[in-house]
Amino acid sequence: MWNFLGSSPAIEVRMRNTLLGETYPRNGGVMAVLDTGYSGFLLLPTKIFRALRLDELMSRKSVAWLADGMKIEMKGAVGSIEIPGLGRTLDGMVQTLEGASEILIGMDGIRGLFVQLDCCNRKLYAESCEPSSSEQEGD
Repeated sequence: MWNFLGSSPAIEVRMRNTLLGETYPRNGGVMAVLDTGYSGFLLLPTKIFRALRLDELMSRKSVAWLADGMKIEMKGAVGSIEIPGLGRTLDGMVQTLEGASEILIGMDGIRGLFVQLDCCNRKLYAESCEPSSSEQEGD
């Protein structure tokens, strides 16, 4: 479920366009790099954003400032991520920008999780600190 990709911590996710019924990947999951410097929900390469047909939804444009002071423009639409190992599904603003080459999950994407990062032993631990969406529906 949680691994390192090179020197970066990563989590297995599945992405969904719940309005148009698209899922990526169709089977299994894909690794998203945990980026604590990204306050957003999820950033996708344009190719995956289009595969999910998120570009067909009403999009929201936003401006972000990178650590080096560079200003970039992003496009986003509402989507969801499933974290299979934790049985969690979260909704949020899925964004893309030209030149994005990897899937990034930001701080908004890990809300409701207790995450422990052990870089010495290259291990990550996570558990839910909020009821899952199915538990919330049962209340």
